[in-house]
Amino acid sequence: MNEHSAKAEIRSLPDVSIPEVFQPYATVLGLCNYDGWEKLRGWELSEVWRASAGQQSHILKIGISRNAREITIYDEFLQRIEAAPKVIDYVKDQGIAIIKLQDLQAPNLEQAPNEDGYEMAAVQLSKLRQATVQAKGQGTSVNDHLRDFDRIALYESRLKRHRPVVLHHLVELYDGFPPVLTHNDYHTKNLIYTGGDVRILDWSEAYVSPHLGDLYSLISSAEGARNQIVSAYEQASGERNVHWQLTIGAICWLMERIRYFLDGGTEEIPIAKEWIPDLVNDLLMHCEMLKEWTKG
Repeated sequence: MNEHSAKAEIRSLPDVSIPEVFQPYATVLGLCNYDGWEKLRGWELSEVWRASAGQQSHILKIGISRNAREITIYDEFLQRIEAAPKVIDYVKDQGIAIIKLQDLQAPNLEQAPNEDGYEMAAVQLSKLRQATVQAKGQGTSVNDHLRDFDRIALYESRLKRHRPVVLHHLVELYDGFPPVLTHNDYHTKNLIYTGGDVRILDWSEAYVSPHLGDLYSLISSAEGARNQIVSAYEQASGERNVHWQLTIGAICWLMERIRYFLDGGTEEIPIAKEWIPDLVNDLLMHCEMLKEWTKG
């Protein structure tokens, strides 16, 4: 994996089809050899393209601001873990990161739903957590989650009565479980099932935390497969209280995501304005579910 930190000088480019966002880095990343470009995704702070030359292809990702963190996650956690596409090359430049990645050339589990793939994704999640136990890095705390909770309670007052119960279970979570690498967007759209393995895409939102929000994300995006996913995870991990972990993990993930959207994330993803009411209702439902595990 190579690193380039300086912006390349723009020279005469033989192929003007190179997307404009990549042209300043075309020479240093060897982009002039590609003769085909397909845009796979585009948000305000990130774009993903497939670049091809004959039978060969790679994935090019540009991340701006918070979305430029992905290469840091690769450097700190993923070089020795067979969980993500291989990084071929990358460049950093003043709040921007561009990564050239292995193209797995397979549909994700959202495009091609597969029960075996769902189970393998649960197993892969267990492996990821076991491989990064006691991980160091940008992490979360009980106070971080409480700040998210209080911010959302200003938007939805029904949440306020759940604060003591949520606090109680957050303390239990952080006292009882070690920090691990949390992907934080472990949905089927970011999971490639290759037949014998699952590879995980898009690590830009990953951080260190003990919560099991990733399992909630997998279940919520793999409709109708909850029981088999939980069973596969339980068998692979041997962890205790998985259903409780799943509930408090869902709350942690939902609070972080809702708070982000309320505080400006909808500017990056405008359609998220339509998601907020359903996310808040889901948060309220999981807060009610916590009562099942509240002692006394």
